[in-house]
Amino acid sequence: MRRLAFLPSGRPAASTLVAVIIGLGLLTWNGSRFVHAQARIRTKDLTFLPSPTTARLMCLGHVNTFAKLRWIDSFAYFEKQLDLKDDTVLRTGESTFERLYRMLVALDPKFLPYYQHASLNLGGVLSRHEVALSILEGGLLDLPHETQLWRMVAAEMSTTYKAETASISAMDGFLASWYDAETTDEGRQEVWDWKKAMGQRRYLELEQVPYWIEQLRRAPANSPTRAFVLRTLREQVARFGESRLQLLIDSYRAQRLIGPVMLPDLLAPEIVARAFPKGLPAFGPIQANLGGFSLRPDPFGFAYELDDGQPLSPGWQQLKIDKRLGMLSGRLVEVAKRDGRWPTTVAEAVAAGVVLDPLPKNGTWEINGQEIVVHWTPPPNPPWEP
Repeated sequence: MRRLAFLPSGRPAASTLVAVIIGLGLLTWNGSRFVHAQARIRTKDLTFLPSPTTARLMCLGHVNTFAKLRWIDSFAYFEKQLDLKDDTVLRTGESTFERLYRMLVALDPKFLPYYQHASLNLGGVLSRHEVALSILEGGLLDLPHETQLWRMVAAEMSTTYKAETASISAMDGFLASWYDAETTDEGRQEVWDWKKAMGQRRYLELEQVPYWIEQLRRAPANSPTRAFVLRTLREQVARFGESRLQLLIDSYRAQRLIGPVMLPDLLAPEIVARAFPKGLPAFGPIQANLGGFSLRPDPFGFAYELDDGQPLSPGWQQLKIDKRLGMLSGRLVEVAKRDGRWPTTVAEAVAAGVVLDPLPKNGTWEINGQEIVVHWTPPPNPPWEP
């Protein structure tokens, strides 16, 4: 029998060698451009952007697709603006970002991220807040029920233009429009919470008092709205009273560096004149009389006090404690679910883990059915009525 021998041929080895050489050549050619390259942020020039009308003609009916592609392409331009913070077109003086977002919202006005990015880039990066606000307000016409858009406009008006103090009526009108545009109870509650917070923010003076007095005039008698407005007014005047008493303490300390501070000492004519060289402030805690000066009660009917040398409005302290009662009653519900029974006394609630802080001398913790309440001794003076 004849044995066949299969000897290796040289062709496979040669083809492999050629493939390796070609591969190395391609790698060398592709890597050569990185040898002397410099690392830099990719940027995009958007000064060529067309007007909204021209853009609509160019996209041939595919407005949404064209707008989103152009928007994505602009992200690299955003990196450039983080460094330059100047998007001005040299030959025209226009804002590139303004042209971009006015084009985008004209093509696809229902797409919320356009408005969000316009606020970030125009307002946050370039400080063109007036343009950002105009685009956001224009969006409210196309997305009248979009809560996030209303919230962004409210934040811009509040933080940039200080509308809650400089133009309270305009801010109140805006919040009323927002309330009417909301379609859910949760959305309307958010507007009410914002309006409620307007009266609880700290202000240096009494900027909001005229606004709340006007709201008090409009509120129906014995209504929850009137009670809320009146409580807000008293809280703001009480805070103001504490700050004016602090000025008296500072004036006293400037003349008498040692010794405890007593409230009667603050009413000396030279102390008052030093603290208030332009006259006594309206709604302040000091009033003039024939014998000199005296202290008014706080707006809740209690006498101002000093706590470790710090001015204190007892009525305001009570109000802050009353605002926490809902949270404490919620803790009582948790205890009842855990133990299968409701605590009937304060001692039982504390033993079950409900933390109750010490109260002022005129307050007492009580259990009222399934709620934790505080019994307050009535004030010695009638509460302030504007």
